Amino acid sequence: MGGPIKKVDDLMVYQLAYQLAMEVFEMTKRFPREETYSLTDQIRRSSRSAVINIREGYAKRRYHQVNAMLFSLMKRWENRNQTVEAGK
Repeated sequence: MGGPIKKVDDLMVYQLAYQLAMEVFEMTKRFPREETYSLTDQIRRSSRSAVINIREGYAKRRYHQVNAMLFSLMKRWENRNQTVEAGK
């Protein structure tokens, strides 16, 4: 912290958004079972969206010619990270 930003993970806003997404996931585990495919899913997706948007914005700013495939890979990577982290 306080040093040069070399990757998106170094951004404090990214770290906070990621931590919040993980907390949201944990909280939604306690939601009623009947909400699994409506409210719970929507809340989880929206919390992940903030993290993914920060990562995409960083990539666009850092690399001017990033193509759609790279964005797709980053989204998949972020979803995988959050899924692995939530499974711990």
